[in-house]
Amino acid sequence: MEPATGYPPPPPTSTSYPYQPPPQQPSNPYYYNPSNGQGPVYTPARPILYRRLITIFIAVTVVFFAALFISWILIRPRIPEFRLTSFTLSGFNSSSHQLSGTWAARLEVYNPNKKMDIENLTAMETRFSIVNTFVDQSVTDAVDEERRKHGSVGFDLEVAAGVGFKVGELRARRRLLKVSCDDLDVRLDGNGGGSGNLTGVPKRCDVYS
Repeated sequence: MEPATGYPPPPPTSTSYPYQPPPQQPSNPYYYNPSNGQGPVYTPARPILYRRLITIFIAVTVVFFAALFISWILIRPRIPEFRLTSFTLSGFNSSSHQLSGTWAARLEVYNPNKKMDIENLTAMETRFSIVNTFVDQSVTDAVDEERRKHGSVGFDLEVAAGVGFKVGELRARRRLLKVSCDDLDVRLDGNGGGSGNLTGVPKRCDVYS
């Protein structure tokens, strides 16, 4: 307390500032000012749905093809086996630049894929003839010489066959097989006739894919 002197206190100077009260503190200690931050961000529902559908589609596709691949590996399809069980020749004649004859063949096709629901053994018969077909002179000369020396004539038989495999709903691309039955020794009649049969049957043929 100042002593009374009888004079009023001096007025405040022009450079002084009024006293400011302290800022009011919020009652909630976790209070934040919403004006200083951003509000919650909402992602549209449609893009999320599209992403989920694409993910589900990819997962289902991968599982489907994986199951088919595993089934394919377990079954392990193999190409058929061919055996020549009969091969006959009749009316065979070789002259200068010409050949004639009738061939009859019987093939057995064996399916080694026992896990597939198809017949395991199938027989096929074929017959073909030529009459006075023109060939090179060297061909008839070789035939006559072989027949004279050994009493037999050698032939090669080739067959083209289409084959396909199916496992459940999975169907593999059809493949063309080449069946080759080589070195078929047909022994002809001793009286000079043009008929004969294959020796050493049955004979297994080679299969190429």
